[in-house]
Amino acid sequence: MSALELRDGGSDYLGKGVSKAVSNVNTIIGPALIGKNPTDQTSIDNFMVQQLDGTQNEWGWCKQKLGANAILAVSLAVCKAGAAVLNIPLYKVY
Repeated sequence: MSALELRDGGSDYLGKGVSKAVSNVNTIIGPALIGKNPTDQTSIDNFMVQQLDGTQNEWGWCKQKLGANAILAVSLAVCKAGAAVLNIPLYKVY
């Protein structure tokens, strides 16, 4: 599977800035996850990849629209929130 990071391009930070990915978290991903159960990690990850992003290439879901970096960051935050809800250490989630 191939995952594509979303970078800003241009001259700032040698084109490696991530302002677009951060904006996607704040305006698209975050609002779409409000009210979802953070203990249902697989469902949330699938929702972000397949429904919110929805981009595919010959290797599978490529996360090109929202950025793999944005989706991964939110997935990790959801995992941490799920552990807190279950009152267990993060390393025991799976």
